[in-house]
Amino acid sequence: MQTPKLTAGTVIRGILMLLSLLYLAVTTFRPELLPSGTAADGAATTLTGVVFLWSYWKNNSLTRAAQTADAFLRHLKSQEETDEQSI
Repeated sequence: MQTPKLTAGTVIRGILMLLSLLYLAVTTFRPELLPSGTAADGAATTLTGVVFLWSYWKNNSLTRAAQTADAFLRHLKSQEETDEQSI
């Protein structure tokens, strides 16, 4: 069984999470570098929350062991479906 690579969705979610955390850090420690105000702060907080929830919701199998376990689970599920169809 071949170990799968990281999916594009996992990489995109990771990048968006890092960008939102970077934005949060910059607005906290160097607020003069970015525009500030209620709308900008609200948008940044909303973006960070949405990206966090999206990343948390998805099963991000980042380690090789987790990816192998996911592949094995898909294999077992496909065998179950095959067995059910043959009955």
